[in-house]
Amino acid sequence: MKQTNTSDISISKLAIHSATGDYDLKPHFVSLNIYENLYRQSLTADITLSDSVNLPYHLALVGQETVNIDIKLTGFKEGSAIAEQEISIKPPPFHVINMNNRIYTKPKTQVFTLLLISEHYMSSLHSKVSKSYFNKTIGEMVSDIYLTYLDDRTQSEKDNGLRGLFVEPTNREERFIIPNLSPLDAIRWLSKRTE
Repeated sequence: MKQTNTSDISISKLAIHSATGDYDLKPHFVSLNIYENLYRQSLTADITLSDSVNLPYHLALVGQETVNIDIKLTGFKEGSAIAEQEISIKPPPFHVINMNNRIYTKPKTQVFTLLLISEHYMSSLHSKVSKSYFNKTIGEMVSDIYLTYLDDRTQSEKDNGLRGLFVEPTNREERFIIPNLSPLDAIRWLSKRTE
């Protein structure tokens, strides 16, 4: 697949849900970066916004507000096919964890950056796993923890085969007691005990 132009990327949805309601951030959008890191447990992102209505005050940004993003990619061509297809990328919901780089560029205009972290991290932060597993493979244990504590797919997404997690099969059955760990820490703890 080949992207033909940088302008073929568009943000179709950029909305925040806060205590005061939902708000469309597209008119204030400056930049968006989404990061995936092998050494972090979750996706992170940052959105830079420019506004003259004092969004941090009106949205009552206190942390943990939810940001939903939809990205559309057009201009991809497969092989010699002429017809272009549009690809939709829907990252998982993100939560606001901080606001920084707040700069006043004009008397009534400010630019600031919202730092975000994925839904899985927040779900893990508010949950604890205290469970014993007997005669299960580590892959089965990880799948159970994910489906019980972290799976945020809707029922229609599950029915349409949207994959939530790929677990590499493990062979040996084990016996473990998970000692009151967050789900992401429990998965990392189990992964260190695989062959």
